[in-house]
Amino acid sequence: MVDWGQVKNQVMRTEQRLHEEGLLIRLYGSVSCRIDEETMYMGGDDLREYALSQEEVRRVKFHRARGIAAVHAAIYRTRPDVNCVVYARQCYGSALGVLKPDGLTAENAAGELIRIRVAPFSMPGSDAQRSHIRRMAARDKSAYFFIISGGGVLSFGATPEETIGAAVSLESFATEWLKQLARTQMGFGVVHGFDSVRSPEGIVYTQPDTPQRVREIHERIYAAHPDAGAIVHDKSEPALTISRLQGSLFPLFDDYILLGADARTTFVYDDGAYCAAVNEKEAGFAALSVEKSCIAQIAATRSDGARVISKRDVRRLNRNSHRK
Repeated sequence: MVDWGQVKNQVMRTEQRLHEEGLLIRLYGSVSCRIDEETMYMGGDDLREYALSQEEVRRVKFHRARGIAAVHAAIYRTRPDVNCVVYARQCYGSALGVLKPDGLTAENAAGELIRIRVAPFSMPGSDAQRSHIRRMAARDKSAYFFIISGGGVLSFGATPEETIGAAVSLESFATEWLKQLARTQMGFGVVHGFDSVRSPEGIVYTQPDTPQRVREIHERIYAAHPDAGAIVHDKSEPALTISRLQGSLFPLFDDYILLGADARTTFVYDDGAYCAAVNEKEAGFAALSVEKSCIAQIAATRSDGARVISKRDVRRLNRNSHRK
């Protein structure tokens, strides 16, 4: 007899462990655990600032799965040895997927060398994405992670511990590889400069000593985006580097476009990125997504370039974001 409550708790514990490891970063991530040959428990697939609750973990039949749940189901159906699947927008593993190196290998939790396989970009949760993953899982029975170009990382294993180990191993390898490639030790994390929120009484700055020059930048951004309610000012090394070198981002990740950050992020020379959104929470998510894109773009400019999302797919992603 399957203890469904125990499986549901495994989903929640796995999600929290991934967040503690710094891999989930709360950007459209999802976690599932197998119940039996045709069913799983699944949670996530949205932006969140809190851990999954019991009510958010749903029971899904494989043949009825849609969207990212169908991608999870494709792995379970193709790999009977897999009992846990995670889709995470982890920074360095995701960034590795938009570059163009071939033949890379990384160690799995058992210390074995595993080839890093990258699925081509397709619309999130689409039938095309599900088909790519199903074919990859059928071809490589030894793989325990796949990178989706322009998306994130699918990690899986016989247990939640093996799945987390696979995600951590890939992230560790990708972190060191990208830092060597970019010839820098820049880390992932938003460094707050001068943030603000817009209230009925006007703009409220988180720091009273915000310089007049910066206040004028905030005023111009709010004037250009009437629906923006908050701005996060990211002064991290990656954001500063992009502001000095290029001042704009390639469309590298679907979460960046779905957030609307492409239209709402302003780079100011030698001052980082100003990320605007409807409220403080979403401005913070936009800043995280921009941070990841900055790291990937810096690595891409110092290698053979990047797998950029096509203009056609950018338009489709923008249409999807407007429907939300």
